[in-house]
Amino acid sequence: MQLLSVADEIAEEVRRIGQEAKSESFSITLSAVSSPYIRKDFRYLEAYADYLKDIIPEEALRLIHEAQKPE
Repeated sequence: MQLLSVADEIAEEVRRIGQEAKSESFSITLSAVSSPYIRKDFRYLEAYADYLKDIIPEEALRLIHEAQKPE
């Protein structure tokens, strides 16, 4: 709901990025870790794992783990 007021702008930006990607002229520039533009280093893996544990049933995770085991 918070983004409804800018939905058209978001859609247009997604279209623009899609066109750039399609024409192979799209690039993402990453800053060096020492860049003054980086104010906080976010370690996402633990937070993402916690999120997945909240939305994926434990049984499904167990089955995925079992499926990864070599036969």
